[in-house]
Amino acid sequence: MAEGDGRLYGAFLSNVLKKVINLDVSQDALRAILMSTFTPNYDTNDVYATISGNEISGSGYAATGDGLANTSNVVAVVSASDWVKFDVEDASWAALATATPTYAVPYDDTPTSPADPLIGTIVLGTTAPNGGQYNIVFNSAGLLYITY
Repeated sequence: MAEGDGRLYGAFLSNVLKKVINLDVSQDALRAILMSTFTPNYDTNDVYATISGNEISGSGYAATGDGLANTSNVVAVVSASDWVKFDVEDASWAALATATPTYAVPYDDTPTSPADPLIGTIVLGTTAPNGGQYNIVFNSAGLLYITY
């Protein structure tokens, strides 16, 4: 996968259909964590606890990541393109230490059973933030979209 590519975890769609994950951020608290030295397993990684050991640590970063909020058009039908999009605000860390994150992993921090189900992964670049501002700018088409 190339920088910017994303992929959903196998359990994600099942959790949405079972109403475990609610993509309406006014209902559930969605977060994004940064990972290093990490190889996702899309079949067995299903909750935050299964991957938290690879989460980056250090100055400017708090475990459990950054909250993803959006005040409008969180889930929207884009009839001209025949797809439904899910969009969130970009993630940001003000003074991230020198760790080099390789993936961002959005997850839902609200459910308790299963606790903190994963959504997917986004491949990041290889530039270390060196103590500066670090932003993840999600595609303007949305964090994910499903065609119909």
